[in-house]
Amino acid sequence: MNKWTKRSYGSVMLILTMTGLWAVLPDWFENTWALTVDWGPGRLTMMEIHGFFAMAALFLFGVVFNSHVSRRYKQRKKRRSGISMLTCMVLMAITGGLLYYAGHPTVRSLSSWLHTVLGCLMGGLAIWHGRRSRLSDQASGRA
Repeated sequence: MNKWTKRSYGSVMLILTMTGLWAVLPDWFENTWALTVDWGPGRLTMMEIHGFFAMAALFLFGVVFNSHVSRRYKQRKKRRSGISMLTCMVLMAITGGLLYYAGHPTVRSLSSWLHTVLGCLMGGLAIWHGRRSRLSDQASGRA
């Protein structure tokens, strides 16, 4: 992957993580500790920013899939972490869509929970996959 794609992908994922947590934390505080957290209109703005960058993430997912995944899939060294990343990205897109378009409250609640868990897991997967990539590139002399 070229530097522009890596930096763009990393920046978009960081913004998505921060804005997602900004939206989830008040609910978590209220449900876990019975604290009322009023973040005012800032929370709605964060969700709008989150939605905008989610569209950018889908675009970058296509770029990464076309330029990186299709070339690197044959290398067995990073296949497990790569497949984990792909699966998580697809599930994030599906659960994110369900959050917007599902009409049934149970489906929305379940997709919200799953989207939050996957979003938190995504950061660890990205670090794992990136670290594995760097280590194997250094070992093979491509660094």
